Amino acid sequence: MLSKLGRGGLRVAEEVRAAVSAGGAVVALESTIFTSGMPRPINVDTALEAERIVRSRGAVPATVGMLAGRLVVGLSQAEIAALGGDDYAIKCSTRDLPTAMARRLNGGTTVSATLVAARLAGVPVFVTGGIGGVHRHGQDSMDVSADLVQLGRTPIMTVCAGVKAFLDVGRTLEVLETQGVGVATLLLGDDAKQPGKKEEVEFPAFYTPSSGHKSPCTLHSVAECARVLAGVRSLDGPGFLLAVPIAREFSEFSSTVDAAIRDALDEAGRLGIRGRAITPFLLDRIARLTDGASLRANVALVKRNADVGAQIAKAFSELQDAAAATGKNFADAGVSSRVAPRRTSGRAVVIGGCNLDLTARLKDAAATADSGFPTEATHSGRVVITCGGVGRNIADALARCGHQPVLLSALGRDQAAELHRRLCPHLDWSWVRTAATPRTTTPGSDAADDADEARSAAYALSLRADGSLLFGVADMDIHGTIDPDYLEASDSAGAFDNAEIVCCDANCPTETVAAARRLARRRGAEFWFEPTDTHKAAKLLPDWGEKSSEEPPLPLCDWATPNLHELAALHRLVSGGSAMSFDSSNLLSVLAACRRLLAEGVAGSLAVKLGPAGLLLVPGQTDRLWAGQGPLHCSAPATPPGGIVSVSGAGDSLVAGLLTARLSGRASLAESGIFASLCARASLLGFEAVSSRLSAAASDSQLWREVTVSRLCD
Repeated sequence: MLSKLGRGGLRVAEEVRAAVSAGGAVVALESTIFTSGMPRPINVDTALEAERIVRSRGAVPATVGMLAGRLVVGLSQAEIAALGGDDYAIKCSTRDLPTAMARRLNGGTTVSATLVAARLAGVPVFVTGGIGGVHRHGQDSMDVSADLVQLGRTPIMTVCAGVKAFLDVGRTLEVLETQGVGVATLLLGDDAKQPGKKEEVEFPAFYTPSSGHKSPCTLHSVAECARVLAGVRSLDGPGFLLAVPIAREFSEFSSTVDAAIRDALDEAGRLGIRGRAITPFLLDRIARLTDGASLRANVALVKRNADVGAQIAKAFSELQDAAAATGKNFADAGVSSRVAPRRTSGRAVVIGGCNLDLTARLKDAAATADSGFPTEATHSGRVVITCGGVGRNIADALARCGHQPVLLSALGRDQAAELHRRLCPHLDWSWVRTAATPRTTTPGSDAADDADEARSAAYALSLRADGSLLFGVADMDIHGTIDPDYLEASDSAGAFDNAEIVCCDANCPTETVAAARRLARRRGAEFWFEPTDTHKAAKLLPDWGEKSSEEPPLPLCDWATPNLHELAALHRLVSGGSAMSFDSSNLLSVLAACRRLLAEGVAGSLAVKLGPAGLLLVPGQTDRLWAGQGPLHCSAPATPPGGIVSVSGAGDSLVAGLLTARLSGRASLAESGIFASLCARASLLGFEAVSSRLSAAASDSQLWREVTVSRLCD
């Protein structure tokens, strides 16, 4: 979502970003409440107290405001104080956001603008005092707050004290219904105990718990509100308005405030005050007419709403955790939240290749090697240059899913290396070595190739018109410099600190695969092996069947992620048989091969990439997270007709999806498989090996429902 506003238009505080990514409790707070809704210094004091209350309930406050043309989610205390004391801060509704950005203005965000910011940042709960609505005589003036429209566009729960009392409450409720906004009144404590309250509950009107209009719905607990919010998030449609009546001790001055409202409205009419100026005028005038009683009530209701909103955010976060534990679909409790990184997550160390990919895709669907098309000819097509390499792709995808992986790879001293760094600034390149290309010893190679060239790896691939691979040419000698000494030096420098998973691809030398396994065992981390290619898969078990005094403990890896061809290669090595192949339509034969590899100790668990047939997940009996949850088959999510652009990188994105879910520690096997499948789908739809929209695409609630998960019995 953040990319929609652009890098410069939105700033999300690191604490807020981390909490959202971890699926923690976060509460958005608006800023017009202290820029134009209250006098100084009560305005800033109230804003800071609301943040303190939110924190006391175990949630992270995210006060929203406009600073120098940037929409900020998570103002610091100093920024709140500065904005609250700024005489020139504008009142910023949704319509004002573009001009405020262009003019680099400061401003307090209204309910509608705060909802926009909260959605961009992924915050599910928003707390305010009261919402805007239809002004009295609005049927003639058409003065209807943008709050109502934005509530209908934003799948967020807004916690408030109802509609401001000087508005037309009845017509406001009608507009909310038209916008599809769910509306309920929450009764807690003494309010819930009142006789007849459950049957006849009035919708509150800010200063008073009674507006004379029946509430469309009544909720009776924070837990119930959290379940409603889960539904709101899964539907990804209109939002939900939760009204919390003002505390009973403030309801006794209802008659006084009603009279003050009438007088203030009459005065506003005589003075011709309307539009954005009307609400601040009325709030100030009513406070004066009630000798400050309305202001005290305003402060009290803001604090109460902050308390309730924080409790709901906390309950919603816990509900997500429970959903993951029971294996429910992510959409039941907020799409993809279970795979989001935790603040306590360990990190992944990815060891493997880093290539520059040159992809040539044919336009003519009939032009394939299978049909005998002329190879000594020029064919029409499309040629693109992208970043690739299995290890790099996995690290790239992990970074796009919110992690900060360590990438151990090698680049040369050339323009390709600079291109990698420029195209992928979100990756940490500091651990990648700049290495000389080893002297080429392949028979028939150019004698001019020498170690001083320092040539980065490159891969040229030709694709059929349907995006499938025709053939490839690899120049990957530099991968030989990803050696055990480099890994040990990186470990000494701290690369493996806090490592939870070490993932190695088979582009690395055989001895490097063994060294990566040793380092993972030494660090207490899981070791994942990506076979990469049928010829390279054997690097996991180079001396299989030959007894040695230094045999590594079994299994050789915690998880292996082969495709069908690589699975066949591993199975052939273990069984000592001849070449064999597996048909994805016969999942039981594939599962039997997996069982053999697990029994022999080749891998503790297996994730088999089935291409168009989906994904097979076979966790071992001792797997620390997913034992007993499989084997599972996840169908491949549908792609648009003709939508597959390139298969390159799809498998790597899938592996990264599994790693992302694994690192979260909360996702079930089924949820992990669905997320990984959608990561692969995102890669298929573009030339980039890793989609720039990976995280958003893999979190699409509709696509989640389209993936079928089946348990296999063997």
